[in-house]
Amino acid sequence: MRFPIFLLFTICSPLFLSAQQENQHWNLSYSGYIKDLQSYSRLKISQPFDTTFTYNGNLLHQRLKLELQHDKGFSLRADLRQRLFIGDGLDQDFLNSLDRANDFFDLSVSTLSKNERFAWHLMLDRLYASYYHGKWEVSLGRQRINWGVATLWNPNDLFNAYSFTDFDYEERPGSDALWLRYYPGFTSSIELAVKAFSGPDSAVAAMRYRFGIKTWDVQILTGFAQGDWVLGGGWEGALGPLGFKGETAWFKPDKSSDKSLQAFAATAELSYLSKQSHLFQLGYLFNSSAPNIQSVIQLYNFQARARNLYPFRHTVFLQSQFTLSPLWQTGLTILYSPEKSRPLFLSPNLRWSFAQNWELLLIAQLAYEKTNQFQSSLQAWFLRGRFSF
Repeated sequence: MRFPIFLLFTICSPLFLSAQQENQHWNLSYSGYIKDLQSYSRLKISQPFDTTFTYNGNLLHQRLKLELQHDKGFSLRADLRQRLFIGDGLDQDFLNSLDRANDFFDLSVSTLSKNERFAWHLMLDRLYASYYHGKWEVSLGRQRINWGVATLWNPNDLFNAYSFTDFDYEERPGSDALWLRYYPGFTSSIELAVKAFSGPDSAVAAMRYRFGIKTWDVQILTGFAQGDWVLGGGWEGALGPLGFKGETAWFKPDKSSDKSLQAFAATAELSYLSKQSHLFQLGYLFNSSAPNIQSVIQLYNFQARARNLYPFRHTVFLQSQFTLSPLWQTGLTILYSPEKSRPLFLSPNLRWSFAQNWELLLIAQLAYEKTNQFQSSLQAWFLRGRFSF
């Protein structure tokens, strides 16, 4: 649904400012960042002939967050995300793919240069009002409803499933939804969320009950998500010095009694934080509805959903993060699936906080698989500078 995004943002911004000036009960805050991401990728295809493609690109990315809060519990929030893409592989299909982050309302505008070397995209990925009173809280609009517990994969994230390869979008997409929360205790909540929809295939409505058992946080959820009835849950706690958390979810199609169309997803992970602030994580994902594909490069075209979060049925991951000094951090993520093609995904990273509010990140995404021989089918390197305000 098309929405007058510029008109909306133009109207809201002066209202935010005037409200702060005219009423001492209102408080306006803002934050954001400016990023520049340089990328180089190399794709090797073996069928029908050995062919190698290279891509170069640059992304200028700006985000502005505005939040207006009243001391009686009412607040308004608007986040504007603006990106300018420069380089290879820019066409109308690419531009259309950027709009997938939209939900029921189309809160974006975009344009593509005639020579297809520049693409510009502007989106409001947060735009909602919220109100809390006592033990109740309600919010309406485009917002992030995050019910996930685990690190990489979230079968409980019915509203905003995402791909972990998109490391540059830390905020994740939002949903145009109504979210009602009641807090009966300090560690418990009962929640109901309903997403705007045009038909059963896009409808999501669910309830979550979150509570504590001794030192453990537990959640149970049920509802309807994109044509499936869903029952799931998650947990987070400690086993001695190890953190232990995970999620499960079962999906039953509404319009079919065929058990082969049902899906079950489960993930669990262990973590350990050393005295030197080095973090180690070991996890596993079972994905019963994984598509019948073998190439690991399909990961970049894969549309993640809560019932189908990864292209392969079984996947093990190992993740580590080392604090070298207060200014330097490095890490490595490894994912392996015991399929015929032996898909392996590696992502090393190095982060340098060289000044206050300034950061430099070097990260790679390397995909390996067995065709005629075990080799790297995709290599992508990224260098990102970021200034936060």
